[in-house]
Parts: sequence; C-alpha cells; structure tokens
Amino acid sequence: MSARQAQAQLADRAQRGEERPAEGAATYKVVEVSPVGEESLEVALNRWTREGFAFQSMHFVMREGSHRPAMAYLFFSRGSAPAEGS
Repeated sequence: MSARQAQAQLADRAQRGEERPAEGAATYKVVEVSPVGEESLEVALNRWTREGFAFQSMHFVMREGSHRPAMAYLFFSRGSAPAEGS
C-alpha cells in the first residue's frame, strides 16, 4: 500500500468516526506548505488557528544549493494532552 493510499484510508476512517481521539485528548495537525512564502505561511497559520488549533512549531526543508526552503511543515494541536504521571 502506498503512503498516499494509507493516508486516504486513515482520512476515510476519521470521517466515519472510527479514529476519533478520546474526549479531552489532544488532536494534532501537520500542514505541508509549498511553495514557502510569507503569504502562503500566513494563509496556513490563519486557517488552522481559526479552526481552533494552536500553533506549535514550524520546520523548514531545505534544498541543497539554495538559501530558500523548498517546503515547510507547520505543527498544530487542539485539546489537551494527558497530564504527566497519569
């Protein structure tokens, strides 16, 4: 099974409610942004924070021989993770 097929299968399960996290559990979102630019990053950040996700971090993928990133991954979370020691 290809990565794209596995991703589609997970998305299908989530739509049917089979992969929902327990109530109160954290939900995570990873967004790939390409091409990387001020506007594309702003659009992605604003979209997912508007959906109730809290921005966590941003990671850039560099292309050899270039000073500009080829893509960026934005990490978001929503809800709360279980307290440590639980």
